[in-house]
Amino acid sequence: MKKKHLLKTASFLLILVMLTLVFINPLFDARNNGETLLQTAENRVLRNIQNSTYSIECNKFSDSIRSVTNFEKNKLHGMGLTVYLLTAGLANYDECDSCTNLVNFSSSETKTKYFLSFKNFALQPNSFFYIKNGKYFLEEFVAEKDNSSSQTGHTEIREIKVRLGVGHWDKKTFLLLPVSKKKYQILEILFYVLMPLSILLGFWIFIFMPFRLLMNIAAGRPFISQNIKYLKIIGWTTIGITLFVVIIPLLVKLILHNTIPDKIYYPFWGVLLNYKWELFIGIAILIIANAFETGHNLKQEQDLTV
Repeated sequence: MKKKHLLKTASFLLILVMLTLVFINPLFDARNNGETLLQTAENRVLRNIQNSTYSIECNKFSDSIRSVTNFEKNKLHGMGLTVYLLTAGLANYDECDSCTNLVNFSSSETKTKYFLSFKNFALQPNSFFYIKNGKYFLEEFVAEKDNSSSQTGHTEIREIKVRLGVGHWDKKTFLLLPVSKKKYQILEILFYVLMPLSILLGFWIFIFMPFRLLMNIAAGRPFISQNIKYLKIIGWTTIGITLFVVIIPLLVKLILHNTIPDKIYYPFWGVLLNYKWELFIGIAILIIANAFETGHNLKQEQDLTV
């Protein structure tokens, strides 16, 4: 029995060492991707102005240019409400499809649009996303074969069915899938039912169980089966929630691969590394649970010999 527990402990330690080795890898920077997306909106407006035959006259109206630029950025931020439960959420934005800047923005012409939202999506380099007249477009640079050292190519623009958004505060990018108002209302009810249940479950597992565990240890009963059960539940729940947060957007991308363009991708390994400490803590708790279980078995063997 001792060999069995030693083998189990060695297995957990091996996993722990493997996770430690990947900690030095670079993380996926969703915030940087979001800032790039915002800068793209500004560059696109300025580029269109520079290509205009009236560029000299347009440059005189710097305030108007700034208004248009800010309006493009605000469209990416989304003017409305976004709520999340772990990695998925709901968003409803008030948008004016006919407006071109903040000056002619009219609340009477706005309409509410509804979306499913998923965190940590990103846009491939040399690709640009923008919103025009209520439609979503992807502009990408297509390289062409050239014998010279310089890269040549052309720009392709296509309309897509999904949109990207950027957080107001964290500047992270997220994917928005349009849904009807009716579907949104159904999902909203489900969302607000799951949220309090998740809070209660989280309180029970991450506050009540550790409290009971510490009380048992303080009472001189560290190796009882109840403590082992609590540690295993806490450890596996930590790992399960982490994997859920990381895997769900990947499944969305795989299921909706015909709807979500290849240029909009989900950096699975980068996001997984962003949650390395949560995985580390979950595995560490399971190792502690294994040690408690070994102590429990040794105590039982000792009681039998006595």
